[in-house]
Amino acid sequence: MGIRKIFCLILLCFTAVFMSSCGDKVPNAVFLPDDLAGKQIGVIEGSASAVRAADLEYSGITVKAYTDIKTAKAALRSGEADCLLVDSPDADAAARGLGVAQLDESVPDETYRFAVAKENVDLTQDINDALAQLRENGVLDNIIAGYTGGSDYRYESSAGEHTASIVMAVETAGAPYCYYDGDELRGMDIDIARAVGDILGVDVEFKTVPHDELIVEAQKGRAMFAAGRLAENDDGAELIDFTDGYFVSSQKIIVRK
Repeated sequence: MGIRKIFCLILLCFTAVFMSSCGDKVPNAVFLPDDLAGKQIGVIEGSASAVRAADLEYSGITVKAYTDIKTAKAALRSGEADCLLVDSPDADAAARGLGVAQLDESVPDETYRFAVAKENVDLTQDINDALAQLRENGVLDNIIAGYTGGSDYRYESSAGEHTASIVMAVETAGAPYCYYDGDELRGMDIDIARAVGDILGVDVEFKTVPHDELIVEAQKGRAMFAAGRLAENDDGAELIDFTDGYFVSSQKIIVRK
């Protein structure tokens, strides 16, 4: 067999293999946030996206958590997941590599706030002043980074050193917001509330309730304030006052190319 024929056979084999691999590629099915309805959404365990995905109001969503971004991207490329929902600070890194891309449009951001009874105007202002101080001195950013993967920072509270205490209702939504580590409550909401309490000169005691009871707890005065992914568009939001925001939950959508 001549060299030319051998070359042609090799070229034909290469073409067949290439076409076969292209045929196995799973096409993308998500081009806009509205396409999320009925889709399998991958998230990273312990991320803000893992909690946010469960709250998305697109019908028929199934959420699957993965231990790390490498495993999640493999699931996306194989078609096990239709897309990934990734915290915005991690999205650029997640979108790097063959076969994946980041959508320009994503799900709307949510700004989380503390809820306070309308008659407790002074407390609302005091919390806002404390949050402003925590932003200025960098503590708020440090707490958030410590629970969202940016660092290992943990707030050192002065709890126990104050002569007064107030109760905060909180939802145990899971990491990074509020979760149990053994018998102890931990999370971003817990540390931020304690940091606010330290500035106000009070200990913060925590009362865990379901999400749909948070606003009522503050409104009825069973807790001085409440936290747990509370936003201004929540049901019952008109019954209470909101403080300034302390965390913006922002996610990007990663898809197959």
